[in-house]
Amino acid sequence: MRLFIVSFFLLAIAFVSFSEDRFNGYTTPQPNTVVQDASGIPEHLKASFLRAMEFYPELADQNIQFKQAKIKTTLNVRPTLASVLFKKKENREYIIRINNRTDNQEILIDDIPYEARVGLFGHELAHIVDYKGLNAFQIMGRGIGYAFPGYHESYEKYIDLITVEAGLGNHLYEWASYIQEHPHVPQSYKLFKKQFYMQQDDILDAIQEVKLGNLSSEF
Repeated sequence: MRLFIVSFFLLAIAFVSFSEDRFNGYTTPQPNTVVQDASGIPEHLKASFLRAMEFYPELADQNIQFKQAKIKTTLNVRPTLASVLFKKKENREYIIRINNRTDNQEILIDDIPYEARVGLFGHELAHIVDYKGLNAFQIMGRGIGYAFPGYHESYEKYIDLITVEAGLGNHLYEWASYIQEHPHVPQSYKLFKKQFYMQQDDILDAIQEVKLGNLSSEF
């Protein structure tokens, strides 16, 4: 039974990796290289990450590690297999992977303006907020759901709503604007973001709904 659970979870993670990178045809995950241990984040990213963390007090004691990876998106986050299977929800470990490709096809976090970077970190932290409320099988379901475009779109927009509700709507707007307006962002990435994530007008509407007390993120 345990072997089945492990295999099922690995399959779910594979679907997540495929979905995150599929916008330009990339399907094979690359090896990770540890940037820093669990005690910290790369120094030049610390200010923007800690700013985003201020909006998620529920994550203050969360074990979050950072790794470099040759991925086809700027950042992504996932719980570790061992912590999902063998630890309580509150003790899980999460890895934020930072893209370090250098072939000029990707968006590197170092190139993103501070406010947009805070919004991007805020989105990834919203994933952790979501994961914290799920059991192991529900997390597996999230991963497998990524294989279906409708689910993928609904889920990422739900995560964007969590980000807006946390108070990071303006930062998320800056991130979405950077993607769609910066001339060096590949068109394939712009289209990918348009399909699966909230766009500028959607974010502004959500910010207003939060101010009016009408927005409640559910998935």
